[in-house]
Amino acid sequence: MWSKGKNPYFDLTRLMDFHLGSMHSLSNMSANRPDKSQEKRKVESKEIVIKQSEIFKIDNKKLDNQLKEVFKNRRTSWAFNCNMTKEKLGILLKRAIGITEEDVFGNLKRAYPTAGLMFSINFYIYLSNFGDESIDRKIFKYNPDREELEEVNSLKKGEIDEICSMTKIGEYSFEASNCLFFFTTNFSDLFSRYGQLSYRLSLLETGHACENIQIAASLMGINSVPLGGFYDEKVRELIKSNQEYCLYILALG
Repeated sequence: MWSKGKNPYFDLTRLMDFHLGSMHSLSNMSANRPDKSQEKRKVESKEIVIKQSEIFKIDNKKLDNQLKEVFKNRRTSWAFNCNMTKEKLGILLKRAIGITEEDVFGNLKRAYPTAGLMFSINFYIYLSNFGDESIDRKIFKYNPDREELEEVNSLKKGEIDEICSMTKIGEYSFEASNCLFFFTTNFSDLFSRYGQLSYRLSLLETGHACENIQIAASLMGINSVPLGGFYDEKVRELIKSNQEYCLYILALG
C-alpha cells in the first residue's frame, strides 16, 4: 500500500547532525591546522567593463567621509582599552539590537532583519571591567522587548578565557574586554515554519545583529573581535542552556 514518505526537508535530526558535526573542540581546533595566511592569493584578471566612478559620481563629500570613517574603523582588534561605559552599553543595546517601532498590528520591530518577525536569535552578554560588582564577571540574558538583563551565571577570574583556543592556550585574553555577546538559537523555533532553511536564516540573522553591534561600537571608539571558532560545549556550560546553541561571539572593549 502506498504511503507518504517523510520529507527530509522537515527532518530536524538532519539539521542537528550537521550542526553538531561542525562544533569546535580541542580535537579539531583551528590551531592544529597549517597556517596558510601567508600564501599568495591567485587573482584572476578580468576585463573592466566600466569604472564605478563614471556612473556613481560622489558630490556629497561630507556624507562620503562620514561613512568612510565608520567602516574604516570597523576592524578586528584585540587591543581592548576598557572604553565601554554603562551608558554606552545601554545606548548600544537599545539602538543596535533593540526595538525601533511597533507596527499597526502590535508587532515589535528591531533594528535588524529576521525571518517572519520571529527573532529567533537570543543574546547572552558577559560583562566585566565596569567597576560595578553587581554586573562585573557575570553573564546575563538580554531581552530587547522588555529591555531587561537576566543574570544567568557568575564567573571566576580567567574563566571566560576558556571558551576558545586563542585565549585558552594562545596569546590573547578577554580579561581586558568589557563585554562578550553570545548569539544563540534553539533551532526548533524556526524549524516548524522553515524546515532546513531555518539553519541559513539563523546564521543570517546572527550576522545582521552582530554587524549592527560592531558598527555601533566602532562609532563609539570601542574595539571588537568577532569569533566563529569557540568551544561550543564550554559556552553552553557558561550560559547554562541545554536547548540553545551558540552561533557567534563578539567581544568588545
